[in-house]
Amino acid sequence: MSEKLRAWMIENGYTNSSLAKELGWSYDYIYKIINERPIPDSFKWRFAQRFGIDAANRIFDVSPTPA
Repeated sequence: MSEKLRAWMIENGYTNSSLAKELGWSYDYIYKIINERPIPDSFKWRFAQRFGIDAANRIFDVSPTPA
C-alpha cells in the first residue's frame, strides 16, 4: 500500500517532510507510515480531506461503500 503513496509523493513533488507539514503531522509519523506501518484510517481520512477523495481512492482504495 505504501508503494502507491510513495509513487504519488514523487509524482506530486512531496517529501516526507513536506507531506508531514501539509497534513499537520510529524516527520517521524509520516516516515513510519511510509516505511514501517500499515496506513491507518486516520491518515487516509486526513489525506482525503487535503488532497481529495479521488486521490485518496487511487492510493488507498477508500471508495465509499453503499449502505
